[in-house]
Amino acid sequence: MLSSVVAATVAGCSSDASAVCVSNDVGDVCADESSGAITFSASGLAPGSEVEVVGPEEQSFILQIDGDGTYAPPAGSVGFLYAFADTELTFIVTTTDSRGELLKGDIVIST
Repeated sequence: MLSSVVAATVAGCSSDASAVCVSNDVGDVCADESSGAITFSASGLAPGSEVEVVGPEEQSFILQIDGDGTYAPPAGSVGFLYAFADTELTFIVTTTDSRGELLKGDIVIST
């Protein structure tokens, strides 16, 4: 049974100061758009679990968490591309942290 955890959206919570994250005291899912595309990373999550990300216009995708509870973009991946400047993109993130608790929140990226 998953229990609910309040998640905070925090700027600069990963190793990259430009990242925006949904996090609790155990895990985080972060998005960074400093390269011109939005890339996601994660740590402190349940090994082998998934992160569901619902983006603009209800586009959704799944990030598969590694055995060590992390996710990093595959080498050579482009990330989420956007076509408009001066806009806000909201991504709803849902996953399970390493304690088995629900981690859910919004990541808002301003372009």
